[in-house]
Amino acid sequence: MPLRLKTKLTLALSLLVLAVATAVSGVYLATLLQQELRQTEERAQDVVRQVFFQAQQALEDAAAEGNAPASTAPDDLREYVRAVLEEDAGVTRIVSGATEVQAIYEVTVTDHRGVVLISSDPALPGRAVSERAPLQALLQASLWRQLRVVYGPPEVFEIRQPFDIGSGGRFGDVRVAISTALLREKLRSEVSQATLLALGAVLISTLLASVVSHLALSPLKKISDQLDRIAAGRFDFEPLRRHDELGLVSTKITQLSLQLRERALLTQEERALERIRAQMHVLDRLAGLARITAGAAHEVKNPLNSMRLWLENLKSSGSESPQMQQQAVQILDKEIERLDRVVKRLLEFYRPVELLLEPTRLDDLLRSTLELVRPQIENAGVELVTELEEALPPVRVDRELLKQAVLNLLLNACEAMATGGQLRVVLRRTANAAEILISDTGRGIPPEHRERIFQLFFTTKPGGNGVGLATTYRIVMLHNGSIDFTSEVGRGTTFRIELPLDTHDAAA
Repeated sequence: MPLRLKTKLTLALSLLVLAVATAVSGVYLATLLQQELRQTEERAQDVVRQVFFQAQQALEDAAAEGNAPASTAPDDLREYVRAVLEEDAGVTRIVSGATEVQAIYEVTVTDHRGVVLISSDPALPGRAVSERAPLQALLQASLWRQLRVVYGPPEVFEIRQPFDIGSGGRFGDVRVAISTALLREKLRSEVSQATLLALGAVLISTLLASVVSHLALSPLKKISDQLDRIAAGRFDFEPLRRHDELGLVSTKITQLSLQLRERALLTQEERALERIRAQMHVLDRLAGLARITAGAAHEVKNPLNSMRLWLENLKSSGSESPQMQQQAVQILDKEIERLDRVVKRLLEFYRPVELLLEPTRLDDLLRSTLELVRPQIENAGVELVTELEEALPPVRVDRELLKQAVLNLLLNACEAMATGGQLRVVLRRTANAAEILISDTGRGIPPEHRERIFQLFFTTKPGGNGVGLATTYRIVMLHNGSIDFTSEVGRGTTFRIELPLDTHDAAA
């Protein structure tokens, strides 16, 4: 009968020692933890009682001396109790000295609303403290739960005792906070010893197992070679011709290599698709730039056509019509100035911009921008409605540039509602993007103009220069965002800006 896999001996030895060491260490740690929790509760209860009785004594002494609150109003009662407790040396001594007791994190006396009257933390008086889980809940929890809490992220539990001042009801509470971080620190030395013992046992078992493995695990070299070939991207090998566990492992590795080869092919296809998506994104951005600059050609062509016509007139008139020549020269001069203005504006528009990106709360940015445009909103008789999500993570943007982009949209919305209406500004999160909606109830955008509103120099407003919306579009593109709109003639327009969230900052 062929010998079964000899590594069972090594595994049995190592697992046996590890199981025994783990069990003994676990029992020791559980006993130690529960003992420490009970002692911590007793110490905390003792501090609560001391503070409670000393506070009651201080209030009685104050009453005996003829001190009393200014009135029965809650604020006067609270101020009276706070002053008595702060002036009592016994209370302050117990409160300030209690944190020297191991695992006690904080001692406070609060009123019934949770506002701190006196505390071991000098920053807390006058502030409301949040509710904390009672220490009794941790004591009654399962052992696994206790270990997870004590050795997990720091948490604070508390023991509290209500007290009154003779007013017939609970005035406040004496609270003693227990930090799991301080508990863990106290247990560290004992746990370190148990860990060293367990590690020592596991190390000895591993050394013994290595001696046996050296003699019994030679077939694993073939399996190791198979894994090396998989890591190198080569999947052409045969499994071990064995009928034991090693042969089964080798067969499974062979099957796994086939699956990895198929996945590698799929991964190559996915990368190709990703490159295509990136190229499409670049094409979309180029198309957006084309939409912006489409109006520039029109602005340049008009003065050029006019200049060409008047040059033809000037050639045909010759020296026979001095008046015609003078008029042609004047018009040519004006058209040259007009062309110069267009070129200068175009150069300013496309001047390279250095983005000063910094984490920004978009709700604060929108509020400050709305303050800038508030006079126009009020003069137009427009009702402002805002829905700004405050829990949105900060977004890395150039604050001044983005403020300019939003300001352009707000001003356009006000101008579209000359006889009044409603301006609605919304900030919310969608997937991995921040969405800004700016809606008006104005005249809307005619269908024939919708394809051109982001073009440079396109405008339907008398005296407009056609730069505002094109600038907004460019700023959004510089932030890797997107902008679009919906409009209905006579009912209004809604512009939507999406800016990508910084996932790294959000996690932090």
